Amino acid sequence: MKTLYKTGLAFMAAMALLTSCSDDDGGSTGDGGNVPATGTYINAKVDGQTFETLSIQGMTTAAASKTGSGDQTYIVISAASQNTDSMVITLVGVTGEGTFELGPESQTFVAFTEGTTDTFHSSADCNGVTGEIKVTHYSEEKIEGTFEFVGGDEECTGTKNVTNGKFRGEYVQR
Repeated sequence: MKTLYKTGLAFMAAMALLTSCSDDDGGSTGDGGNVPATGTYINAKVDGQTFETLSIQGMTTAAASKTGSGDQTYIVISAASQNTDSMVITLVGVTGEGTFELGPESQTFVAFTEGTTDTFHSSADCNGVTGEIKVTHYSEEKIEGTFEFVGGDEECTGTKNVTNGKFRGEYVQR
């Protein structure tokens, strides 16, 4: 599972580095409540600090994909913020609207990586991590919902509290 985290997080770090050179963010510096009318995004509060998907001249640093079907449905939504933090939502076996618990026993998870330290906190692997994802819209084209979790670091010695999470994943078409 940690290999999956690191692969997704490396992808997000590379995407963030490619887009972080511009000082024109084309978006807002709001409180995480700014939700674009269309497109893929992840917004949340991480220990009270805003995480908002970076958008430059209408192009977002977020991406979403969906593969498989039934119990083997695999949905990944990833995004980077202006300060190179990244977040990845991975949903396994989710095939409709509903509430899905996060924790060490769940294949569905959310991971946050702090860009300045490369430290990641996940809703999986550590005892005491908790949370949930609520899928409020599910279709062949996109998924939307809310989330919150307390995530543990790699050594399970520190946590991050992620609240007010909102996401939309418009799937990349093949």
